[in-house]
Parts: sequence; structure tokens; C-alpha cells
Amino acid sequence: MIWKLVQFFILVLTVQICSQPFSTPETCAATLTWVMGQRYTQTSKIMPAGVVAGISALMTGFYLYKIATGGNHIPPKTE
Repeated sequence: MIWKLVQFFILVLTVQICSQPFSTPETCAATLTWVMGQRYTQTSKIMPAGVVAGISALMTGFYLYKIATGGNHIPPKTE
């Protein structure tokens, strides 16, 4: 019971953090990966915790890849 309250508190805190203007998608994806991964390890249910944790892990990896390679490289327009 207490663990479910802690998970709910972390999820609410995640929503509040991700709605702030200074937060980044990387922190939101990483936090969501951690929270849903914890839920998946407790319940062993693929839907929805495992799916959301997997998608969030992929997005975290994508964001880290983009940071490591220098971000989006948009070519300049030629006239």
C-alpha cells in the first residue's frame, strides 16, 4: 500500500516537473522510464507499464544519441 502511494507521488511529481518551462524532454523520458520500470518489475505486467517503460527507454536513448552527436543538423537553405 505504501509503495503504491510512493509510486503515485513520484508520478505526480514527474508530471509537475515535466510541465515546468526549464525541464527538458530528456529528464521527462528518463523519469518516466524509471517510474514505469519500477512498476513493471513489481507487477510483471506488460500492459501498460512494460510498454510505456520500453518506449520511454527508447526515447531516452534517442535523446542521448542526439545530444552526443550534436543535435539536429539542419542544412542552410540555398537560394
